[in-house]
Amino acid sequence: MSIDRRRIWRVIRIVWVTAGVGAVVAMAYGMSTAPLPPDSLTSDARVEIVQGRESIDFRPRPDDPARVGLIFFPGGLVSAEAYAPMARRIAEQGHPVSIVRLPWRMAPTPAYEEMAFRTARETIAASHHRWAVGGHSRGGMLSTKYVERYREGLAGLILVGTTHPRERDLSWLEVPVLKVYASHDGVATPADVRRYAANLPATATFVEIDGGNHRQFGYYRYQLMDGRATMTRDEQQARLVEAVVGLLQRAQAQP
Repeated sequence: MSIDRRRIWRVIRIVWVTAGVGAVVAMAYGMSTAPLPPDSLTSDARVEIVQGRESIDFRPRPDDPARVGLIFFPGGLVSAEAYAPMARRIAEQGHPVSIVRLPWRMAPTPAYEEMAFRTARETIAASHHRWAVGGHSRGGMLSTKYVERYREGLAGLILVGTTHPRERDLSWLEVPVLKVYASHDGVATPADVRRYAANLPATATFVEIDGGNHRQFGYYRYQLMDGRATMTRDEQQARLVEAVVGLLQRAQAQP
């Protein structure tokens, strides 16, 4: 190959790498956290909020060890803070919530996934509560991987706005399972959610939020390929919290 051709290919590679990095940065900016409801991350008499490097913990006041808690994995490139309003509302009803901060906001490799799982396991080990595991979008995929590897002591599984599990069969699960999806979700479409339903137990509960979309399951600004919601974010969040608390209460009733 001549020197000129090598230079051309070097320039092409630089352009492609630059474009790829730029696209990721642009997506991360577009998926930045939207304005949160007031006091979403402020402790008060009902909820203590502890922000750490690896998680954001929402601890009900008073704390009832009998209540089932929720370990939650965020969607890819979405900040943990984007799920604070949901977590706070759940904690206000007595259930602790720990939102895991994903490495690089998406845990892109198996090693990074295991780091996120370690955070979840440390939270569970340090607590007197039983815990369900769940997540939104890519976080749903991570939660299915988690329950497959660390099923002992699991109280429930909550999948939000995700088509997972796609490649793995979790129909053997004996704990309560909830899948929440939205009619206008252009990423985890209702058709795709139904396509993989057989990978969950026959007893799993499916809740469709009519008029909701993908990004309104959290508080962030933009989601590529998403549909347009016909309900407000606050309305969708209220439906989501209602479904999640229902699952946690059912899990609490089980021995």
